Amino acid sequence: MNPAQKQSRLTFEEVLLKFGVKRAFDTLVRKKVDPKLLKYWLRDIATAPVKYGIRMENKRRAAQLADSARSLANKIDRAAESPPMLVMGRATELNAMLELQRKLPERLREYASSWENLISWENRMSRRRPRGPQSPRTDRIAALLEIVRECTGAYHYPEVADLLNLMDMAFNRGKGGTHWDERNLGQLQHRARNRMAKVLKD
Repeated sequence: MNPAQKQSRLTFEEVLLKFGVKRAFDTLVRKKVDPKLLKYWLRDIATAPVKYGIRMENKRRAAQLADSARSLANKIDRAAESPPMLVMGRATELNAMLELQRKLPERLREYASSWENLISWENRMSRRRPRGPQSPRTDRIAALLEIVRECTGAYHYPEVADLLNLMDMAFNRGKGGTHWDERNLGQLQHRARNRMAKVLKD
């Protein structure tokens, strides 16, 4: 096991306390950023590739996931018409299963549609994407900053920078990488907004 894998086993709370930036996380949560969403984005950014070389493979995986969700929804619908086995059990369990059987196919199809919509959006963006320095990692950071701004009314660059540097250290990505601060996060966001404005203009 390499050091990055070992280090990544720490819980998010342990990482916050270990590197002493819990105040930055708590500040964003107090400003109405959802803590689960913030944890998700920080982990996603910390493990994101710096190049778009695996974009097509990711699209294929997303398309396969959408197909699998639709296929499972169809199987559940068929099972509702003709159950695969005689089920015996408590009434509460049977009722719960029937309720899931009624709701789950539609939720699975919604899930599949969400992936398909994201793939379609990505296909449109990839045709229009302007040249310039960008990567899955920096694109995710720009998206996180927009989420923070939408939730709080401000980008909170210092707090976001502290948390990004924390996750880089926790996942051993700090060596040779970017040290985030208010200045370079502001520049990253400015470039991202300019790229998006050009895309929407086209």
